[in-house]
Amino acid sequence: DHCALGAGVASLLSHVLFILSQPSDVILIPAPYYSSFENDLQALAATVPWPVHMANPHLGPTVVELEAAALQAEREGLSVRALLITNPNDPLGVVYRPTTITNAVEWSRGRGVHTIVDEIYALSVHRPRETGFESVVRILNNELGD
Repeated sequence: DHCALGAGVASLLSHVLFILSQPSDVILIPAPYYSSFENDLQALAATVPWPVHMANPHLGPTVVELEAAALQAEREGLSVRALLITNPNDPLGVVYRPTTITNAVEWSRGRGVHTIVDEIYALSVHRPRETGFESVVRILNNELGD
C-alpha cells in the first residue's frame, strides 16, 4: 500500500516533494549534502533546499541545529515543510547513530514537518558491523507515523 516506483531516487524525491509541499517551501538538509539535491528539489517541486549547518557533521544534526536552521528560514518568510536526511551521508559517508535519527524524527514530528530519509547508500557501507548502520524503519520499530 505504501510503495512507489520511479526511475531513480531523484525522480521519486521530486515527486514526493511535489505532493507534500508548495513552491518555495523549505526542505532542511544537513550540510554538506549531495549537490544534485539542489536540482532535484527545485526542478519539479520548486522547493528551497536549506542547509542545516552542523558543528560536527560526523555526529549529524542536533535538535538545536535543526531548530536554528528552521528559525532562520522562517525569519526570511519561508515555510519549513520537510527534513531530508541521507544516511549514510553523501558526500561524507558518515553513518548516523540511531539516536541522531530518532532525535531528528522527533524534532520533525514536534514541528509538524515531514521527515524523508534517503538510505540509498545503506548497502554500500564498508565494515557494516563496525559502522552500526540501522535503517530508520528498524530504529523507529516500524512506527513511521503518518
